[in-house]
Amino acid sequence: MGGIKGPEWLEVIAGELRYAIDIGEIADLDVELAVFRIDALLCAANTALRLGDDSAVSKVRRIVEGMLTAPQERGPVR
Repeated sequence: MGGIKGPEWLEVIAGELRYAIDIGEIADLDVELAVFRIDALLCAANTALRLGDDSAVSKVRRIVEGMLTAPQERGPVR
C-alpha cells in the first residue's frame, strides 16, 4: 500500500495547518502541538476502528473541529 508515510505525513498536516492560519480559515495555534495531537487522534481512531468502534471517525472529526477554531473577529479599536 502506497502513500505518504512517517515524517512526510506530519509535514503535510503541518503545511495544511499553516496555510489555513495564513488565509484566516483557523485561529493561530501551536502547529507542532496540533500536528502531534491530530496524529495521536488518528492512531487512536485506527485502533478503535480495528476493534469495531464504528463511531471513531465521528469522534475524531468532532475533536479536530473543536481544536481548529475560527479566528476571533475583532471589533473596532477605541
